[in-house]
Amino acid sequence: MAEPGEAIQTHGWLIACDDQARIIRRHSANLADIFPHWSEPFVGARLRDLLGSEESHRLRNLLSRFAAPARPALVSGCRFPNVEGAFDAAVHFNGEEMVLELEPSDGHSGLSALDRAAALIDRIEELGDPNELGQRAAMLAGAALDAEQTFFLMLEPESVRVAGTYRRLGAPPSAPESLNAFWPGRRLHALGDIDAPEIAIVSEPDMLPLDTGMTALRAPPDPLRQWLRDSGFRSAAFLPVASDGLRLAMIAGLGRQPRFPSLGLRAALELFAEALALRLRLVLPAHHEAWAPDAPTEPLSVLVVEDQQMVATQLAAALGEAGAKVVRICGTVNSALEALDETFDAALLDYSLGGENVIPVARELEARGKPFVFASGHGDDLDLPLAFAGKPIVGKPYKIEKIVAALRAAKEGKA
Repeated sequence: MAEPGEAIQTHGWLIACDDQARIIRRHSANLADIFPHWSEPFVGARLRDLLGSEESHRLRNLLSRFAAPARPALVSGCRFPNVEGAFDAAVHFNGEEMVLELEPSDGHSGLSALDRAAALIDRIEELGDPNELGQRAAMLAGAALDAEQTFFLMLEPESVRVAGTYRRLGAPPSAPESLNAFWPGRRLHALGDIDAPEIAIVSEPDMLPLDTGMTALRAPPDPLRQWLRDSGFRSAAFLPVASDGLRLAMIAGLGRQPRFPSLGLRAALELFAEALALRLRLVLPAHHEAWAPDAPTEPLSVLVVEDQQMVATQLAAALGEAGAKVVRICGTVNSALEALDETFDAALLDYSLGGENVIPVARELEARGKPFVFASGHGDDLDLPLAFAGKPIVGKPYKIEKIVAALRAAKEGKA
C-alpha cells in the first residue's frame, strides 16, 4: 500500500494547483482517462487551458468563497472542452494548494446535498435517547446509501459497543474488535472497491506528500479493507461522528459489488453526521455514565437562535470543536423565549428570523441579566434599536474564533 497522501481511490480524478488555482502542481496518474487529447505534461500546465475558461472561472469563484471551511464546495454537471460526459466536482484548499476532485456526474438526482441532509435530520430531531438515536441513525444512513447492513458503533480504547444496526439483507457480520485503526478523521470515507489498485499521485519534484485527509477520494487503511473482505463486502462507507469527546462511527456495507456513492450524497451524510453529533450532545448528559464516563465538561454553554437549520447545525458543531456546548437551538422568537429558562452562559442571536427580528428575545435576556451577542449578515452596519447600541455584533459568514471570543467576553462582562 502507498504511503498516506501518495494515492487515491480508482473511481475519481484529482488535480492540485497553486493557491490561485492557476498552475497544476500534481494530479492523479489516471487524469489522461478524462483528457486523452491532452499531449503535454499535466504538471506545469495551466488549469484554464485544461478545463476551459468557463469552468475554470466557475471553480475559482467557488474557491474564493470556500477557502476557509474544511468542507469542499460542490459543483454538479461540469463539462470540459473536447470531453464527453459531465462530472461532479469538489473544490477546496488543502494546505497551500487548491484541490479539485472529479467524479462522474450524479445527474439523476434532483436533490441537493442540503435537501438530502435536511430530510435526514428531520427524522432525528424528536429523539431524546442515545440508543434510539443510534438505531435511527443506522437505519437512515443505511437507507440513504441503499446499504445491505449498517452498524452504529461507539469506539472505546480496545473495543466497540454496538449502539444501533440496520440490515436489509442477510445476517450482519460481527463488529470489528477495535475501530481505532479505521478512524478516518472528520469526513465520510466511501470505499468503492476494496480490491481495486490505488491510483498514484504525480507531483512536481521535491514536494511534500499531498495531505489527502480531507479529500473524498483518499485511499483506505488496510485494517478496514481486511475486515470488509472477511465480511464479504466489496464496497462500504465509514461515517465518523464525534460528540463531547466521544468517537462514534457508522460502517455501512454497501454490497457485494463495487459501488461509489455520489459526492452529493456523501456531503449530505457528512452534514447529517454533524447534526447527529449535536443531537447526541443534547441528550447525552443524562446518559454520561453509561456512554462516556470520562467525557470532559465544557466551560461555555450557549443558546443559539438561528432560523436556518443547516447554518445552525454547522455552527453548533464548530462551537463544540472550539470548546463550547450548545444547550439548545431555536429558529423562531417564540421558541427562543420558551428556551430562556434553560441554563446557559450566553446566547447568540441571529438578528433576522424569517419575517421577524430577534429584539423581543434580546429584551427578555436583558431583563433577566443574561448575556448575549447579536449575529447578522449586515455585520457592524446592523441598525440596532437605541436600547442595544454598543451590544456586540458578529458578522456572517461566521468566523468561529470571533464568535467564541464575543460570547466569552459577554459572559465575563455580566459576571
